[in-house]
Amino acid sequence: PNGHPYSVGNCTMPMMVAVCPACGAPIGGRDHKAVSGVTRLGTTDEMVYRAKRENDATSSKPGYFAEHLHTVELSRAMAPRPGPICVRILRLLMHMIMHVSTASDPS
Repeated sequence: PNGHPYSVGNCTMPMMVAVCPACGAPIGGRDHKAVSGVTRLGTTDEMVYRAKRENDATSSKPGYFAEHLHTVELSRAMAPRPGPICVRILRLLMHMIMHVSTASDPS
């Protein structure tokens, strides 16, 4: 409901009603019947098939592909590069853990 995607495990059919954490609308369903307002996206295979069909419909040039279907942009703020001091501390910790694990192993 309200365009917030969610997934249902196992057989992919809802067995219980829950509340959307984003908007508070009911999600899920009972006895394999979804609550009103739920739109099924389909199985993974169906979504891949649909994405390929939409990609073919855009008639991209041969040898090219629609990047928005295959990539996720990561900004520098999401994954900052560690500084040299941080790298040295992590390396030291890693070597200490390896040393302690080999020293405590009797074999």
